[in-house]
Parts: sequence; structure tokens; C-alpha cells
Amino acid sequence: MLIGRPGDLLGLDLDLIFVLGMTDGTFPARSADDPLLPDRERLASDADIRLTADQPGESYRDYLAALASAGERIVTFARGDQRQGREQRPSRWLLDSLQALGATTQDAQADGAATEGQPASTSRLFSSDLERLRPLLAFTVIPSFTAEVRADGEPISPADWDLRSLLRWKDDHGRIDDHFLVGVDHVLGLGVTTRTERRSSRFSRFDGKIDTLEIPSPTAGTAQSPTGLESYARCPRSYLFDKLLRITVREKPEDIWQIEASAKGTVIHEILERFIGEEVSLPRAERIRPQTPWSAAKAERIQDLATEVFTKYQQAGVTGRPLLWALDKAAIRRDLSRFLVEDNSYRSAKGVVPEAVELAFGPGPGLEAEVVVDLGGERTVNFKGKGDRVDQADNGLAIITDYKTGQPWGADKKLQNDPVDRGQKLQLPVYGLAARSRLGDVPVEARYWFVNQKAGFKPAGYELTDERLDRFREVVGTIVDGVEAGLFPANPGGEDNLGFEHCRFCDFKPICPGDRDRAWQRVRTDPVLEPYVRLAEPAGEEP
Repeated sequence: MLIGRPGDLLGLDLDLIFVLGMTDGTFPARSADDPLLPDRERLASDADIRLTADQPGESYRDYLAALASAGERIVTFARGDQRQGREQRPSRWLLDSLQALGATTQDAQADGAATEGQPASTSRLFSSDLERLRPLLAFTVIPSFTAEVRADGEPISPADWDLRSLLRWKDDHGRIDDHFLVGVDHVLGLGVTTRTERRSSRFSRFDGKIDTLEIPSPTAGTAQSPTGLESYARCPRSYLFDKLLRITVREKPEDIWQIEASAKGTVIHEILERFIGEEVSLPRAERIRPQTPWSAAKAERIQDLATEVFTKYQQAGVTGRPLLWALDKAAIRRDLSRFLVEDNSYRSAKGVVPEAVELAFGPGPGLEAEVVVDLGGERTVNFKGKGDRVDQADNGLAIITDYKTGQPWGADKKLQNDPVDRGQKLQLPVYGLAARSRLGDVPVEARYWFVNQKAGFKPAGYELTDERLDRFREVVGTIVDGVEAGLFPANPGGEDNLGFEHCRFCDFKPICPGDRDRAWQRVRTDPVLEPYVRLAEPAGEEP
């Protein structure tokens, strides 16, 4: 027995060959231009290099040669993809082979019909014609894999015998839970248990309840990032995958057509950090005053810094195709020019002077501040991170800013209703505490600043008050309780025309259940999840 690709059969003399999976997209396989050596470069070369565009033609020749290598050929096509649950179309090559054997549709003209082994009709076959083919000895239709296993006849393997036994048991009894194989086959038993648990309203280990294992607590001493705990508030399952299981996304630079939003944000952050950082490096008395606008020289300087940062990230291969990157660079330069205008208004209105950039806080030597939140009961959470920018007025008022390069999505309104937005915006209290740790017991404002023209350069934030800090501690306590209890359900959030709110930009969407919405509605009423549900879905909000 030989198993391989059609090209491996060239020159062989075989009795029988099977060509499996003759579906559109597989025969021939879809091919993309080589990112390292595209066809335009190959054509420009004097060397005789095979073009990527020639591969389908070469594959077709291999397919025909493989068919010619044996006296009997069996070509198969599955009408459905059981993994993805979608219909499949036959390969163009399979249709051509059928036509070569004389296949015609039932409504073909009598004078156009051919007999098996004779030239086919001049009317080309399409995938929709398979259901209307005239009887043809060379073409056999099997309704489904299940129908073939259930039918009479000798099973071809012990696995098929087991499947037939299970199917007939289900026909007679309605369920297979009591079939003897469930108790004998460990894998089958686990599968039946998984299916049963996932259909129940009880929150179980199959839905993310991991209460039999020791879960690292956010209070265990390891410093936490506010965004990490935010991910639990948004969807505990994503916290499990990212922070506990450490699942990472494999990057494919060759697939990047346009710079990703996260990389674009990093570019803008670095430009602003270096620009404001140059001002912070001066003695306070020499820094730009609140009523002084940025000069033309400073406007030129920020664009020079942009050029340096652009080059750095372009060389790193994260900026995408040159044309799209040119458009993105132009947009960033416009935003930087507008930033200077908006920053003039901000400093003048607040009477502040730049005090720090990238304010690093957390445990350990060399950090500028420390943020430790007491949850009571001898439990504390130590936070780590960096605040983008700190400004301070002569009266002591400190304003810490976190630059955002995306859209506000109603952030201002959400923060007015809840200063931590149900745990999904923990950065501002943490950054405010970091500023207070650095500058002393002074009044502090913490804010997001959406530094792009689409967002209108709008800020969203508040003054750090005792009431807001109490709400912050309460929410952090709820999150920590959920992690320590091993509760990690998948919460997709609300749904609109863009999909589920919490799944839009989630890297783990492909490995989450397809019925995540129904799964969440099924388990959300379990009493053990009540504190989290109360946080994620406040009273009066539609589930």
C-alpha cells in the first residue's frame, strides 16, 4: 500500500488507486503568491524559476498522470464538511472526469446524451448538475456516512461495527447513555458525559468551572496588570486562556496587509512618549508653560520623531503593504499636528506642566511608584504597569493620562455611570493611585485621551475620589473571588450587527464554542456565578 500525493504516483504501475477529497479548494489547492519571492520578481529574474501561478496547471497534470497509473481508479467527493458544518462543492477536475465518462443530466437533449465510455456532451457539467445526472455505472451516490454504516452488510472495521451498534441502539431507545460501550470505551464515555453536562443548566467543568485545581490568585504576590483583570470582567474564559494557560497567537508577518490597530497604537505612543519626554527631561522651570503654545520648531520636531519611529517599525515588518502604510503614515502625521493644538488647549485650561512620561509602577527596584490595593481580610493586590503621561499644576493637581488610539465607544458616559465600567476599565483608578504614590497626597485626575481625529481628541475620565476608589476595590474583590474559585465561563456579551461585543477582537474566538451565547444563557443562572453576573450584567440590563 502506498499513500501520497498524486505527483508521487508518476511512472508507477498500480492495480488500484483512490483519490480522496476531490472538493473545490482542495483539488487544486488554493495557492497564494510567495511573500518572499513573488511571481513579479521571478519573471524579472534571468533564472528559470517556476512561477506560483503555474502550480494549478502542474497539479492537474499530476492528477491525470495518477489516474493513468492504475487500471482501476476510485475518486471520492464528500458533500459536507463535518468539522465546519458546511456544504462542499466538487472539484472542477472531478466534474471533468465525469463528463469524460459520458455523464449527462436527466434533462439533456436525447441527441446530446452520451453512453458510458463515449465522449461526453458538449454542455459542461457544474456542481448543481450532480443531483440530476442520468444513471451512470461509474458514478455511485452514498447518501451519507451514517447511512452506509447503518445499512446491512459486513462492517469494514471494528469501529464501524461499534458505530452501527450505537446507531441501532439509539433508534430503539432514543439515547446511548446506557449502551454497554459507554462504560467500556473511556473516550466515548467522556464524550457522552461532556455532551450531557453541556446541555444541562448546571455550571460544570465543561463550561469553565475549575474548582478542583489550585488556581494562582491575583493576591498571591505576583504583580497584576489592570488590563489583565479587565479581561476577567469582560470574559473570564479569555482570562483563563491568556493569563493562566498562557496561550499565544502565532504571528504571520506575511499575512499583514495593513498595520494592525495595536501596532499602530504602539507607534503613536512611542512618538508621543519621546516628544513629551524631551520636555520632561528639562528642569521644571524650563519646561513649556501652561499658556505657551507649542512652537513651529516643536511641530517640526514631533514630525522628525515620527519619521524615526516609522522607520523602526517598518524595518520590524509590522507596517503592512507600502501603499497602505503610506496612507496610515499620512493619517498619523495629521493626528500629531492636531495633537499639538489640542494639547495647547488642555494645558492652558488645566494650568499644568508635563511632569513624567511612562510612569512605571509596581514592586521591585528602580520603579517610580507602587500601587497596592487592600481588599480586606489580609488580601492585597499589587499592580504593575506604566502611565503614559503625568502633568501637574502649581496648586498640586496631578493629571495622569492614558493615550488611546481607538474609538471611545461611549467611554465618557460609561465612566459617569460606573467609574470602572463593570470592571472593564480598571486602568484609571490604578494610574491615579500610581500618580499619588509618585507625587504624594495630592488631588488627582485620571483620564483616557483619544488622540485621533476620528474620535475628536475627546478625553474621558474623572477625579480620583474615595467613593470611586471604594467601587474600584469592590469590583477588584469580585474579580479576585472569581479567579480564586476557579470560575471561568465564556461571556460573549451583547450581540449587534458586528457580532458579540466581547468576541469582536478576541484572539481566542476560534477555540471557543460556536454556541457560546446559548452556553452563557444556560449557565448564567447557576448560584455560584451570581457575584460575577451581578458585576457583568447590572440590574435592569437585558441579559
